[in-house]
Amino acid sequence: MSVALVTGASLGIGSAIALRTTTHAIWAEFASACLARLVVMHQ
Repeated sequence: MSVALVTGASLGIGSAIALRTTTHAIWAEFASACLARLVVMHQ
């Protein structure tokens, strides 16, 4: 679980730095992706 979360965090941070104009949309997508991963892992 930790590896997936760390990887997701790195990708989310990279995207936010690359596209500051749509930061809110990126973080919303990043958060939903993390939640989706957690849900799948806990099934």
